Amino acid sequence: MKKVFTIIVAVFFILVGVLGLLSSLTSFSIDWSFLGAAIPLLIGLFFEVQYFAEKKEPGILVPGGILTVIGILVLLEHFFGDGLSEYIWPIYILSPAVGLFQFYWFGNRDKALLIPVSILSVVCLVFLMVSLYKIPPFSFMLPILLLAIGCYMLYKYLRKGRKS
Repeated sequence: MKKVFTIIVAVFFILVGVLGLLSSLTSFSIDWSFLGAAIPLLIGLFFEVQYFAEKKEPGILVPGGILTVIGILVLLEHFFGDGLSEYIWPIYILSPAVGLFQFYWFGNRDKALLIPVSILSVVCLVFLMVSLYKIPPFSFMLPILLLAIGCYMLYKYLRKGRKS
């Protein structure tokens, strides 16, 4: 793994160096902010590919999942503007849950890992619903969804009460 990582880092440095020289010596311009946004995604995907290539050390999926989710979000914000972060910021909370869930799924299936995954997922979902509530179509959907969930829970509770 160290050899592959060293080669990838070396090639990355060479490419960035060549692009930097081209940018400095010619009229060729580079959007360095895009490169900065892509770095977490590239590192995360490297960890993911590294695990699936060797099927060893599932612990590498934790940083892989975290960095991949963060990289995707940063790239989305780069392409669609920072206004998007007003609505999707809760997904950052989900990134450790993704990494931990991958570790659970491909590791030894330790059920204790599902506790932080569940907590982070619920927190993300709650904050995501609140932030999407600001968008007009979602401002009707959230109350309807909450009503439906509440009615379903009450129905299940009352139905269970009749059986006993």
